[in-house]
Amino acid sequence: MCKENNNKDNQNKEKLMNLRKQMLSSLISDNDMAVSTIFALCTYFCDEFDVEANDAMGEFLNNITDMCMSVQRSMRMLEFMEMISSDTNANTETFECVSFIQRFSEKSADVLENLIKIETDTGGYERIWVKFSREIIEYAFLCFLRMAADKQIKKLTLSCTKTDKKITIKMLAEGNVYNADDPIGFAFDPNKAYMDMLITIISRMKDAECIVRDSELSIIVSETDMNGEIILKENSTERYNVFSPYHIMLDDVSDYRFF
Repeated sequence: MCKENNNKDNQNKEKLMNLRKQMLSSLISDNDMAVSTIFALCTYFCDEFDVEANDAMGEFLNNITDMCMSVQRSMRMLEFMEMISSDTNANTETFECVSFIQRFSEKSADVLENLIKIETDTGGYERIWVKFSREIIEYAFLCFLRMAADKQIKKLTLSCTKTDKKITIKMLAEGNVYNADDPIGFAFDPNKAYMDMLITIISRMKDAECIVRDSELSIIVSETDMNGEIILKENSTERYNVFSPYHIMLDDVSDYRFF
């Protein structure tokens, strides 16, 4: 009897888990459609009105877009939270680290403009291949970058180094960014919550380690051989996608204007 009850409980939990995943997927899809529609309307009004001659209209449209980015940021973090609660690993892909850190610096600069200077150090390597979740690494460094902007850090260095078959991608700030042991009663910091979620996801992935200190975020993964894999090149229009991770994560910490 007890065994039958346990089986029913497990079945119910599995059904509930599947239902939760389906509802979350539907919520994210509906949200993306709604936010895209709102931005399209903002673009329409921008075309209809002379925004450059109407500061109030420009500010209004930019405020709406800022709120769209805030919603998208929350939805992305909800996805990451679901990964943790459902014990699901992120999808992996094979990508090249040297070009990754160079593109990261360029795309961040597009949004941050002159707020923070990000230098890159490739260690003299031309190509280093890894198989990991580029999205998770990207969002982790963007979270750290948000925290650095909040602390008014003006310069960071993003580097890629190789020791044997271990690859370390590191962001180093000129000043303290992350405090792992906030005092009890300290006000809730969403940026730190985002960072802690991503640290958890990275740390439990195969052959991966995430180290966060006061002024440093290091992600350590294993080098991979190409073995004839076909690598899809990054879409050249990605950096101009208004809902790219860079716009979603950095829009509100800079003076970036869409209109």
